[in-house]
Amino acid sequence: MTGPVTDAPSRAIWDALYAEGNHAPIAPYTDIIAFLARSFARDGQGRKVLEIGCGTAQNLLFANWSMGFEVYGVDYSETAITQARAQFRGKGLSYGALEVADATRLDFPDSHFDAVVERGAAQHNRLAVARAILAEMRRVLKPGGVLCCSLAAEGHFLFGQGTHLGEGDFFNGEHDGTRHFFSRRDVLDLFAGMEITRWMLHSRQDVPGNRMVEQYHVVEARKPA
Repeated sequence: MTGPVTDAPSRAIWDALYAEGNHAPIAPYTDIIAFLARSFARDGQGRKVLEIGCGTAQNLLFANWSMGFEVYGVDYSETAITQARAQFRGKGLSYGALEVADATRLDFPDSHFDAVVERGAAQHNRLAVARAILAEMRRVLKPGGVLCCSLAAEGHFLFGQGTHLGEGDFFNGEHDGTRHFFSRRDVLDLFAGMEITRWMLHSRQDVPGNRMVEQYHVVEARKPA
């Protein structure tokens, strides 16, 4: 998971989770794959896609194998990137780059990617850092390119738990460390200057327990041509 270089507690948490085999699903996330399929008519040939917080790269594996994208991924966890590279080697697939990186300072040129995606990566930072990550995502995206983000909403069951750091920011050492919970205003500010093409509020509820489990803004946007 991505994060600022000073966020050592969260980095240690994520390295431990990946080392224990957690957060390493074998299937891609539907929202990311559906976004790429809609945006490129299920054909990624000749297209470059970057995932921020790629983890063990199940999304990129599928995008490369099934749709032909040239795939790139960055993650703050060295353990995750090691596992991601091993997955590609094990399946005989190729990638453009899989690197340990701070997502606020990406080592890619301007206007380099046709699509940039992240699922729950930017949220694992304070709001100011999440803004910097989105600015980098926009920078490396080609004019007319598309991006997709999944951001924890204030209806998430973890909202309000842990140490309050201000502005909807919390640190919860038992649940993935630092996280920002995004309000509607946060989302509008974050995507100012881009065309929001799709915005869904995804919720999962424990019906017998009568409680919200997770709630996310899933936002798709296009960079002005």
